[in-house]
Amino acid sequence: MAGYKVITTAVRKEAAKWDDLANKVAPVHSAVSGMTLSPLAFFVLDPITLMVFPLNLPTPPEELASSYEAVRSFMEKLLGGAKTEFSEIGDALIKIANTYDQNEAIVEMDLNEAF
Repeated sequence: MAGYKVITTAVRKEAAKWDDLANKVAPVHSAVSGMTLSPLAFFVLDPITLMVFPLNLPTPPEELASSYEAVRSFMEKLLGGAKTEFSEIGDALIKIANTYDQNEAIVEMDLNEAF
């Protein structure tokens, strides 16, 4: 067509970048989903010392574990969404490139028939 030309190879290269990003974020998502910790992970004293020297911790281990889990689950949700969305962006770009190619072929046929 006169006036512009869509370079669909560039669109397809961009789609490949998004597919690559989806592949890179997948193992990170898997790693984060397995990083759960119990409240004991936030407790640094042994039970015998605690029995001999009672202390008031500023933040109980249960609260620390709850805060950690809130952030961990939030990141897991974000990474899971990124994995899905990045792949869908790549698929959409491929569909766009294919549609441009198909429509360009149709327009070329129409113009050839007109002359």
